[in-house]
Amino acid sequence: MIAAESGVRLSGLVAVVPVYNTGPRVQRVVDGLLANGCRVIVVDDGSTDGGPDALKALPIDIVRFDRNRGKGHALIAGFTKAMQDPATQAVAVLDADGQHDPAELPGLFAAFAQQNADLLIGSRDFSGGTVPFRSRFGNTVTVFVAGL
Repeated sequence: MIAAESGVRLSGLVAVVPVYNTGPRVQRVVDGLLANGCRVIVVDDGSTDGGPDALKALPIDIVRFDRNRGKGHALIAGFTKAMQDPATQAVAVLDADGQHDPAELPGLFAAFAQQNADLLIGSRDFSGGTVPFRSRFGNTVTVFVAGL
């Protein structure tokens, strides 16, 4: 249930999307995930902009916090919800603002399955001049910490 080239869908993959005041941008991310056949869990981390409300009619799970608790809490809630389903083979995390392309998931999931991996980290190319400093800095710190 891996390769996009063969048209096979990612039925064992659950995508967790933490959301905090991302407005309508999350819709495109969720649509891309659904197009790939992923189960989607959106964790609304106390948004006040109404963005997640537009997702109610979609075939996804939404976990809501009444106040902002932080991305870590949102991820834990999403992982917990994902692991309640015995069909879950892997969990992917995508940011709600569209920084991560859902179209990359088939290749990542294929690598994950082929290597029988416990963890797979996708890394974006930050060499271009259009990436904001805070994103380059945050990515550098995250890669360093994950390497430890």
